[in-house]
Amino acid sequence: MYDIIFISNCEGKESVIMFNVKKSITLKLIIINIICFILTVGGMLFSGWFGNNFRVTVLHLQVWRLLTSMFYHFGLMHLICNMFSLINIGFAVEAMYGKKKFLIAYFGTGIVGGLIASFIHFVLGQNILSAGASGAICGLLGLLLGSISGNFSSKVRTVFLTILPLLIIGIGSGVDNVCHFTCLFLGVILSKIFKANK
Repeated sequence: MYDIIFISNCEGKESVIMFNVKKSITLKLIIINIICFILTVGGMLFSGWFGNNFRVTVLHLQVWRLLTSMFYHFGLMHLICNMFSLINIGFAVEAMYGKKKFLIAYFGTGIVGGLIASFIHFVLGQNILSAGASGAICGLLGLLLGSISGNFSSKVRTVFLTILPLLIIGIGSGVDNVCHFTCLFLGVILSKIFKANK
């Protein structure tokens, strides 16, 4: 039984896509993020172990941080805002592109974008420890925006509902916008390579 029907406008063609939320990768990623948050006692422990920083990730060869940092959140609000954004955009992207391409986009933009951003921070002399799913989510947003040909207001609404939670978590704290924009750009590039499901 299908839970959601998406009507997408991709590459100038409208299509109806049957999508099962319960079997989706997006739902599994949300559950994994919540479990990781609980295991790190609400994001209060292990930040020095799982966050991404060029000095420790690359120079000290702790390359696992590029992956683990995507599942580590610095607090409950950080987690809630990122999961809201993932719900807003993840199901749509997965329905349009399928599980395989969705995974490539999510982890590809998140890992590569995180590496590029950490290198930029390192060159600028900024000792920033980055973590959270927001980079990968921005990658999905770039993939979606680069492929849909819907009206302008639809794109603005999608961007607003995805970016707003990321702005909220930045109130009173630093946000790695270098990573966000890097992943967004990588997602747009992927949109020119991938073909959406017909």
